[in-house]
Amino acid sequence: MATIYDSYTWVTGVPEIKGYGGPKIPVAATMTELSGYVVGGSDVDFNVEERSACNSAGTNVVTTDLTADANGVSSTDFSNSAIAANSFLWLDVSEITTPGTSLCVTAAWSYTV
Repeated sequence: MATIYDSYTWVTGVPEIKGYGGPKIPVAATMTELSGYVVGGSDVDFNVEERSACNSAGTNVVTTDLTADANGVSSTDFSNSAIAANSFLWLDVSEITTPGTSLCVTAAWSYTV
């Protein structure tokens, strides 16, 4: 058996308080890191949700939203690290102090084959 590492990165235009669709994960996976930064702005709060369908409510992967700034933020402390096969990942931006020109968020996970 081998462990495979994968990730997905959202790059927004000027970030807005809203949700941004993401990938469908075809295998059961374990979240390994969530990170993000904002270009030219500060304090953009975000989380990533696991969703069973792209248009349904989701479950946050970290307990408390992360706050991105120009220096970046990263977490490996998950409240929901087990991602079920065929789940969607969804970026949720919940609060913005200064939006800047873009927000970059990366969700990383691993799975065994």
